[in-house]
Amino acid sequence: METNDYMNPLILEKALDLFDLDQYSGLASRFEPSDYYEELAQRQNEMLQVQQEEMMKKRRMIEAQRQSMVEQRAIRIAEIVGATDVKQVEEQLIQQSQQKQQSRFDSFIH
Repeated sequence: METNDYMNPLILEKALDLFDLDQYSGLASRFEPSDYYEELAQRQNEMLQVQQEEMMKKRRMIEAQRQSMVEQRAIRIAEIVGATDVKQVEEQLIQQSQQKQQSRFDSFIH
């Protein structure tokens, strides 16, 4: 299957002529830089949007898990204490968890 064309030392010149390439600039001269940057910006924006959507899904899932844990905990505490209003116990738990989450630096903000 070998042909004499591959044995020719001038194969580069033949390839340049065949594919209409510029020997010194390559394929880069065929593209406009603005087209490249616009497409790059568009793809980056799409990737950023996908990442943000995934992050929001994770946040919603974590918040739902946290809410169900608080509800279960409030029901157990209400059963132990004998309280009839589970919502009130749940609100107290949420307030306590928010107070615990504040750092020592948060006191200077308020």
